[in-house]
Amino acid sequence: MKTDRDAALKESKQLQDAAAKVLRDHETFEEQVEGLKRKQAGCAKERMLQEKKVKKLQGEKDKKSPPMVRAKEESMRLTKRIRTGEKELSELEGKAEVVRQRVESLNRELKGIDKARKKLEADARSYYQQHTRRAGANLNSREVQEEYAQIKLQVAEKTAKLASERDTLSTRKKASEDALQQAEAGLEALRSRSQSLRAQAAEARERASAATQAAAAARRDHKARTSERAKIEDQLRKSSSEREFVTKKLEEVEARLQDARSDRKAAGREKKHKEALDALKRMYPSSVYGRLHELGDVMQRQYHLALTVAMGRDQDSVFVDNERTARDAITYLKDQKVPSMTFVPLATCKVKMINERLRSLRGTARLAVDMVQPIRPEMARAFQYAFGNTLVCDGVEEAQDLAFNRGERHKVVSKDGTLFNKAGYITGGSAGNLEERARRWDEKVVDDLKAQREELASRLRALASPGELRERMAAITSELLELDARAAYNDAESQHTSGHADKMDAQAQEVEAEISSKEPQVEQLREAVQHLEEQMQVFNDRVNDIADRLFKPFSERLGLSSIREYEEQHQEFEARTEAEKARLTAQETKIKNQLGYEQGRDLQTPLQKRRDDLDRDKARLEQVQQEVAAAQQALEETDRKIKEVQEAVRAASIEQDKVDADLKDLRKRHGSLATEAAKYARQKAAAEGAAAAAEQKAKDLIASAALDQLPVPRVGGSTILSDEGAAAAGAGEEGEGAEPMDVDGEAGPSTGPSSRGGAGSATLYSIDFSGLKVPKSAKDREATLRELQEAIDAAAADLEGRSPNLRAVEQYDTVKEKEKEMNAVLEEAKREAHSAQAGFNTTRDARTQAFLDAFNHISNEIDVIYKELTRSSMHPLGGNAYLSLEDQDEPYQAGIKYTAMPPTKRFRDMEQLSGGEKTVAALALLFAIHSYRPSPFFVLDEVDAALDATNVARVAHYIRDKTRGLGNNDNNEAEQRGVETDRGPSSFQSIVISLKDIFYEKADALVGVARDVDGACSRTFTFDLSAFGEPQPAED
Repeated sequence: MKTDRDAALKESKQLQDAAAKVLRDHETFEEQVEGLKRKQAGCAKERMLQEKKVKKLQGEKDKKSPPMVRAKEESMRLTKRIRTGEKELSELEGKAEVVRQRVESLNRELKGIDKARKKLEADARSYYQQHTRRAGANLNSREVQEEYAQIKLQVAEKTAKLASERDTLSTRKKASEDALQQAEAGLEALRSRSQSLRAQAAEARERASAATQAAAAARRDHKARTSERAKIEDQLRKSSSEREFVTKKLEEVEARLQDARSDRKAAGREKKHKEALDALKRMYPSSVYGRLHELGDVMQRQYHLALTVAMGRDQDSVFVDNERTARDAITYLKDQKVPSMTFVPLATCKVKMINERLRSLRGTARLAVDMVQPIRPEMARAFQYAFGNTLVCDGVEEAQDLAFNRGERHKVVSKDGTLFNKAGYITGGSAGNLEERARRWDEKVVDDLKAQREELASRLRALASPGELRERMAAITSELLELDARAAYNDAESQHTSGHADKMDAQAQEVEAEISSKEPQVEQLREAVQHLEEQMQVFNDRVNDIADRLFKPFSERLGLSSIREYEEQHQEFEARTEAEKARLTAQETKIKNQLGYEQGRDLQTPLQKRRDDLDRDKARLEQVQQEVAAAQQALEETDRKIKEVQEAVRAASIEQDKVDADLKDLRKRHGSLATEAAKYARQKAAAEGAAAAAEQKAKDLIASAALDQLPVPRVGGSTILSDEGAAAAGAGEEGEGAEPMDVDGEAGPSTGPSSRGGAGSATLYSIDFSGLKVPKSAKDREATLRELQEAIDAAAADLEGRSPNLRAVEQYDTVKEKEKEMNAVLEEAKREAHSAQAGFNTTRDARTQAFLDAFNHISNEIDVIYKELTRSSMHPLGGNAYLSLEDQDEPYQAGIKYTAMPPTKRFRDMEQLSGGEKTVAALALLFAIHSYRPSPFFVLDEVDAALDATNVARVAHYIRDKTRGLGNNDNNEAEQRGVETDRGPSSFQSIVISLKDIFYEKADALVGVARDVDGACSRTFTFDLSAFGEPQPAED
């Protein structure tokens, strides 16, 4: 025993020295790792600071964007207004030019009339001079005039009767001509009126067409802006959703990165396997396929655990093309000192044939190989190798039945991971490790997380600013309101002008009908005038014959062919001259009136006002454009800063990735040192354990000998007494329990015999082993041990038979006392359980009673309220409504059935009622619940949306009656039925949101909400109806 202990302690000392050296090297690497970690943390901190700067600059950009958007919108509005103003200015200038040209034309016409009048006077003078020269005598002499007068009197005497008749005809002709002139003037006025009306109608239709086109243009603009706003809303929604999604994914990636770092610390072996497998895939891209779970996808995620159990250890096996690749991969693992891995060459692995009969089994059982979709067809052999004819099903009972009770045993796995093997054993239970392995099916590569994080951050930076989008939406909304107003105005203008045009056409038709009726009258007057002229011509001819006979000597003496012809020509000339003078005077008056009208029109004032407005708009546009340019420059400067900071972020990320790579490489290099140090520590601990076990065994033997009063010989002839042996054993135990384990090479207690054993070790080293008989061979040793053991067993049996259990009574009393305590605890628990059960029953009964009180009240009230809501003159009884419990004994175990039957309708389920009928039923239930525990007031939001006018009137009348306290009839009816009711003089107050005018007339006050265009906000209008009389009841 002493020799074994010394050898173990010596080996432990050597291993401790070797481990101390390795650990010193390991500490050096750890310092380097800590330095890289600090550098890594600094890079991460710098990246976070730069990202914060990006967010801050982005916030500043968001704050600057809305004013620029508003300025751009104002610039667009001003530009459009300037274009419209320039167009209106051009039109006003054109009108002014037309008026000027018209005034000049009228002045020229006046000058022409003066020239015409002067020419007419000159022509009259020339005419009289020529006529006098042609007559050859002076017609103005006294003798000629007197003779002419006497002959004229003779003619008058002889033609008096004819002249009288002729004058009568002339008077009638004059009257007819006047009537004809008036009729023609009236007809001409009517024709002018008709033309004017037609022109006005055409002009009105042109204005209506222009207004319609303007309204259509406004609607097109409205549609375009609405589409733009919808796109912006969709962009905002998508941007917000994308931002939320990307932020969430970024947080998930960050969390997975943190988890991945901790996983790398906890799963170093798995990490080494993965790194080695990635390296092998790069070295042999077409020969190393990967682990089994990487070669296919499970078609249903719920079977991940079952398929993982079915794979067993083959899930982590690496599949390659042939044995040579497998040997090369194993050589690589040995060179890199990577823990062992299993490689399966697909070319030579034995694959079981699939039993096609298993594909036709009933139930949920399916072949495991059919539940995996290989990434390539040739990978199916790998799954066939791993699964074979293993079946997977949903339930454990079905799996057991398939495995053992079908006459042929199968390997079956249930969905929860329970495995039934052909050999008859069943594996199941907690599946924590299996679930972790099952998650490998959809686990992403940890090394891609940083790339994902960078991609997500780039996507987040590329998203549009929500503030800018909202500002653009607000500007478009304001423009949409303006377009709505413009379209409404143009529609009204188009409707008005179209109506005016129709009215003008109707008036024109009436005038044309009047023209048609007056044209025959004018024609009759013309015929009458012509007939009178013919009659007058007969009388004139007779008068002229008489005048010619009497004036013939006079005319011959004066050298005149006929005095009558001279008189007629002279009178015709004078009449023509007078008519021309009257025409020129009338034309002059007309032109002067028109000239006064044109000169009185003030076109310069609106022209100047439009010029001033246009100048102000241009000045404001220039100012706004300067503001836009300044805001654009500020945004570009902010964008430049953001790009600079983003470049800094990318640089920090690259530096961090570089530090991560260096840290990864450094850890890979000194990983072997940690493994070697752990190996030395394990070997040292094993050696120390062996030494301690040998020493403890010796101490136990000494203590046993002391207890049995067996003397142990010492060197020098003395023996170890029982007390000393017990003390030695106690010292050994104390020393063993308090001794620290020296694994880190630090200063501590010496490992020598004198320091580790204490008194026990001294006693052990003082034993005299010279008297022992040393067996010569192993066979003799075993025989000696067997003889000694038989003697010990015989002595122990004899001792056991002789010694009674003296503590049996004491133990019985202890157990009895413990039983008494436990009975008291049991009784106390029973009393508490009984009290809790009684309290529960009381609470349950109170709850049930409270529910039944409410239910009975509501059930009684709902029929009355429903009848009142559905009662009419045609159906004075109204409809029926009632509530029923599905479970009378335990109402909370089931539901409540609500049945409503409108008047003249048969029983139907609530789902088969129309929308309005459901609304009335719902309101009846609401008012019935209110009658049990009234609320201060109701807010009813468009409850009349599905109701027709009749039902709206009934609901409005009911609400008005209840707010007026007119529900006493219902109270009386309830009291007659013996039902208590707490509806007072005024049951409730209500605020009704409605679009139906029936509710308006039943209300006490109206509150309207409208948009204030000037203030760009909402505005409320109130109207108190209490000053007016009560509305008349609605007719059903």
